[in-house]
Amino acid sequence: MLEKNKVYRARIQGYTSEGLGVARIDGQAVFVHQALRGEECDILVLKVLKNAAFGKTVRVYEPSPHRVEPDCPYYGRCGGCDFRHMDRAEELAHKLNEINAKRQETELQIFKAAEELLEQQPERLEDRVILLWGRDWHPGVIGIVASRLVERTGRPVIVVTVDEHGECKGSGRSVQGFNLHACIGACADLLIRYGGHAMAAGLSVREENLEALRRRLNEWAARECPVLQIPPLTCDLSIHLDRVTVDAVRRLDQLAPFGAENPTPVFLLQNAVLDGVYPVSDGKHSRLRLRQGNASLYAVWFGMRPEQLPYATGDVVDTALNLSVYDAPRGAQLSGRIIDLHPAGLGSAMPQQAALVQALRRGTPLTTEQKNLITPARSDIIAVYRELQARRWHAEDLQPLCAKLGEENTGKTLVAVTALEQVGLIAAAEKGGAKVWELVPTAGKKNLADAPILKCLEGM
Repeated sequence: MLEKNKVYRARIQGYTSEGLGVARIDGQAVFVHQALRGEECDILVLKVLKNAAFGKTVRVYEPSPHRVEPDCPYYGRCGGCDFRHMDRAEELAHKLNEINAKRQETELQIFKAAEELLEQQPERLEDRVILLWGRDWHPGVIGIVASRLVERTGRPVIVVTVDEHGECKGSGRSVQGFNLHACIGACADLLIRYGGHAMAAGLSVREENLEALRRRLNEWAARECPVLQIPPLTCDLSIHLDRVTVDAVRRLDQLAPFGAENPTPVFLLQNAVLDGVYPVSDGKHSRLRLRQGNASLYAVWFGMRPEQLPYATGDVVDTALNLSVYDAPRGAQLSGRIIDLHPAGLGSAMPQQAALVQALRRGTPLTTEQKNLITPARSDIIAVYRELQARRWHAEDLQPLCAKLGEENTGKTLVAVTALEQVGLIAAAEKGGAKVWELVPTAGKKNLADAPILKCLEGM
């Protein structure tokens, strides 16, 4: 255990994702501001703070002659605290908490504005690279918003803020297998400057060039990556709830700090029964009770409202999640943070066929084998219609429907749903805060052959 006011000598081994130097002393991580990788220096342990914003002990240190920052993942995006005056540490910790809360509020406002833009212009969801912009969005959080939109859409996203002078700054995030930096670089003549790497990049551009930039980004993507396959989420370990202990999860902290080159461990929980769904933060998020055998776990799914969850109590699911320990009044308990969740037992066929359907909608030519894989027979379309007639299915997540009709038929199911919507037999309707498929009453017969998506397949 490190001692307060004692000087230790240690080497800076690396950096956190926010650029803080990291050293290890007696197995304890020490975070150092303005430190150089490989530098060996004296570090004075000054104080241990309790930061209520995170609900855990955050150790703050100061090396000589460097100053230290708290372990806050978004420190500096919307302002920062100077921790050189440790006699004011508690006051500054509260200030940092306020800054972080303000950052979260700003991030949510921009994310909602981006979602509204996608709802108003749904054709943007057909883009291979999604470019969104808004006036006076805070430049410090647009990268975080882009990351959240990538999670939602499964495609590269660039979020741009436009100032009063028509100058724009953008931050983008990508998916595995798509080089966002190369894509942006192909549009360099439209940009003031750009930089980054394959998975994340930034750019500056004039407002009058945004539409042209959107077109050029997607033209490059169509040439270089005609069928954008969403890579599978990599999980570190499959777990059984009856074998996971609080002590084992606590020891994960020894792997910290986590960042781009050292991601937080992701665990796979298979064949879990959804036992309950509870609203969190006035219904903004969901808390799920997942049961595996005789053991249960509560896990939060941030950004997923209970009414938008396309699963019902009793459904069997697989979920990827992070694990942590929650120090409750009745004792330490395991807690989860859901990263992804889908019907149990799915393989690779569903995302692969979904990518083909997405490519078809964008006009990408498919091979004969690919076309045959996703072209539905009349009986397939009838089966989809009857299923939509029998039960209310969510329109924004068709994984449960595809699983019900057979994962190997995913492409045919998705094409059938699109065809039924195009000829006016079904429509997505808002019900209780979620979009669901409803049958549309018709006066006469509808000709399925008139559906543009089926004509497109016919003409290939």
